[in-house]
Amino acid sequence: KKAKFELLAEDDAGDPKQGTAAAQKLMDSKVNGVIGHLNSGTTIPASKVYSDAGVPQISPSATNPKFTRNGYKTAFRVVADDVHLGGTLGKYSVQQLKGKSIAVIDDRTAYGQGVADEFEKGVKSAGGKVVGREFTNDKATDFTAILTSLKAKKPDVVF
Repeated sequence: KKAKFELLAEDDAGDPKQGTAAAQKLMDSKVNGVIGHLNSGTTIPASKVYSDAGVPQISPSATNPKFTRNGYKTAFRVVADDVHLGGTLGKYSVQQLKGKSIAVIDDRTAYGQGVADEFEKGVKSAGGKVVGREFTNDKATDFTAILTSLKAKKPDVVF
């Protein structure tokens, strides 16, 4: 049986509210499936819209565990979640990079915080020590203060 695929693109601007609006617009357009959204912060709220409509959603990049743990039968991911990604990177930093003291920076987005939390758990489970945890936001461009603060703690690895 022949199938025709047609691209219908919407921009969620990386914003959760715009993400659900874009999702609703796609549902109003009667799409049969969605590949997206890019980040967890928009993917998670949009997934409810798709689930309510019974439309499958495949996210190529959302890693927050909540995306697939909400129990929506229409939500699928093609990459590891933060638990596996962050935890593995944390263990790798200690075991392979031989980091004993490790600093962590996150941008407080759904992705940044989630993967940083799991990274920290992975470091601790591998016997490493987190000597500093700093926070920024996803709009920041100047990290001088954060890096200066962490430099004084002499980390072997910065994540």
